[in-house]
Amino acid sequence: MDTTDDLTSINADVGDTTVAIAGDWHSNTGWIQVAIPFLRRAGVRTIYHVGDLGFWGEPKGTMLRGSLEYWLAAADINLFCTPGNHENWAALDELFAEAPGQPIRLEPHLWMLPRGCRWTHAGRSFVSFGGAPSVDVHYRTPMKTWWPSEIITEADADAVVAGGHAEVMLTHDAPMTATEAVRGIREDRSFQYGDDVREYARIGEERWGAFAGVRPDLLFHDHFHVQDSVTLPYGAAGNLLGL
Repeated sequence: MDTTDDLTSINADVGDTTVAIAGDWHSNTGWIQVAIPFLRRAGVRTIYHVGDLGFWGEPKGTMLRGSLEYWLAAADINLFCTPGNHENWAALDELFAEAPGQPIRLEPHLWMLPRGCRWTHAGRSFVSFGGAPSVDVHYRTPMKTWWPSEIITEADADAVVAGGHAEVMLTHDAPMTATEAVRGIREDRSFQYGDDVREYARIGEERWGAFAGVRPDLLFHDHFHVQDSVTLPYGAAGNLLGL
């Protein structure tokens, strides 16, 4: 794996001013071979993915990485992923420990972004803040299909706030101030999964003071598999867009 101390040096900004925001591909190689050529025909050179890409480490992740790199290379597109909850966080933690705070290059056109990673694209400041609590945690096996470091810690939140304002924030989970569609899903979770899972999800949500601390003009997230957006009043940060 390669690391870098500057996203500019790995061509996060290749002079393009239109980028694609994607999320929740969940290792779907069939979708990848449709989505990436479509985006290239639209003139996209950079994809910012907001998690649940399907990074499962080795050997399970070999097919995904191979497919991604094949289509990204053919399209001359770079993909930068803010990890979701359904990734192998043990593998990610090991990779991120090699160069704390810096992006990890998995393939020539594919990077994973640690929490708090910052860069500039087309003159706009970005910050990545990945992870989320899995509401299907009871159906997963600890350290095989679920890892406790999927959830944002208080130290993570404090660190990203200390970095100050960013114009664009890329996350997987949504802050407590959410779109109407996300609020509806959250309210229904106690009935779907039980109060204990709802409380586990709330741990991550309540650490979203990071959103107010960074005060982004735009925040993109996924996790809830619903498309919606909201413009918040000044003082409650900026616009939320769920994929």
